[in-house]
Amino acid sequence: MRMMRTSVIEPDDESVDGEFVQEQVASREPEPQPGDIIHLLDVLEERIGTQRRVPFTRRLLISPEDFEELLDHMRHVSQGGVRQARSIVRLRDTLLAEAQRDAQLMLDEARMRCDALLSDEGLREAARHEGERIIAEAETRAERSANDADRYAAEVLVTLREKLLSVRQAISAENHISE
Repeated sequence: MRMMRTSVIEPDDESVDGEFVQEQVASREPEPQPGDIIHLLDVLEERIGTQRRVPFTRRLLISPEDFEELLDHMRHVSQGGVRQARSIVRLRDTLLAEAQRDAQLMLDEARMRCDALLSDEGLREAARHEGERIIAEAETRAERSANDADRYAAEVLVTLREKLLSVRQAISAENHISE
């Protein structure tokens, strides 16, 4: 004859009125899905609710054998979650390290460019580029001014021609009248 170990636990519900809870149902729950810790917790809660109560207390008599398999499933599921979490943390750490390396490379490159610009040769090169930009801008402005001046001169000449033609017609008309 095998001895059955029992433990006493406190249930969470407040509905203790001295009645005994029926023996655990003979039919076992369907096998929990691996990876579904919520389902396993629901099964645990259901099993606790079906245990016998100690008379005149809120305590329950439980058989550890009834819970060992479920606890093993929970350990298995939680270990998988822990492994996955560790893997995610390692991936995050790797990505963070790569990002820091890339940022350091960009910072080093920017410093080198800054140093090159500040060196004598860099200053001369920067001044030459700035001078070329200023000359190009001045040439563009000069060309625009020349075009504006040409347009203005053409407009003045057209206006002057119209006035001269008008004066000429007036003179011609006076000459015809005086003759």
